[in-house]
Amino acid sequence: MGILGGNTCQRAQSGFVSTDSAANHMSRPPQFASLLASKFHGWHKSGSPGTFVRYLKSELSGADLEWLRKGNLRESFSEAGINPDVHLRSRLIKDDVKAHLRRIITELAEIVGVEALHDNGMHSREIIPVPPRLRCSGTFRLSMQYDEEPVITKQALQRKLVAATGKAWADILDQTGFARSNRRISSRSFRQTVQLFVDLPGRSEGRWTKQTLREEQHIAFRAAWNLTSRMATAGVPMALRRDLRRDPIFTLWSVASAFIDVGSMDRAVTVFLRKNLRRLGPGPTTGGET
Repeated sequence: MGILGGNTCQRAQSGFVSTDSAANHMSRPPQFASLLASKFHGWHKSGSPGTFVRYLKSELSGADLEWLRKGNLRESFSEAGINPDVHLRSRLIKDDVKAHLRRIITELAEIVGVEALHDNGMHSREIIPVPPRLRCSGTFRLSMQYDEEPVITKQALQRKLVAATGKAWADILDQTGFARSNRRISSRSFRQTVQLFVDLPGRSEGRWTKQTLREEQHIAFRAAWNLTSRMATAGVPMALRRDLRRDPIFTLWSVASAFIDVGSMDRAVTVFLRKNLRRLGPGPTTGGET
């Protein structure tokens, strides 16, 4: 599906503008919104792996197809009850983003958590809801019927906000009152970093590899590597530093696994050092930072 919305919807807020072609004095075919609604149901029932717009290109012809290619699709989608933010590509409206940047970042913090606003936390392909300030307002009954919600990856939204403001991400956080988020990873102690690994969702399922940690749990991934450059100030036990320097992801995963079992951080470190924890359960697969 496409992502994000545009400013041709009837709404009280705007953040994105459509990248679709202008109508160029074309007249919308009669009943086009009704046709969209019918095709929308057909697309969902078909289970097609492609996007709705691609499906429409294969279904429409004549004036309807021409409008799909060159007309004002955002208004047509809205009239049909289909959320254009979900299906149509768009770009940021720079002036609007600059005027409402604090609200946008505040809404983003509510979605991902203040900790995850850090530059490395946002450098992720994790999919998140589009902040409300950047959505087309209104009620889209067909999209609601199929539980559709406008989404975007963290890193794509970060890139769009940086491009729209002309500011580095750290400066955006400073300007909007979230400067503390930019310092969270580098200031974590050894115990706090282990706790990040303890709290990883799905640990018992053995689902994490280093690749998926880097892509989906970037805060934990980067915190592990950052810890290797500040082990003394972060309180890393001396006996653990060699292992941590060689493979911080495996070491912290293993200590976290032991901590879950024994309930004491000091004992968890001892268990790791004594048994190397390689036979105590699945952990992230091998491979260093890239």
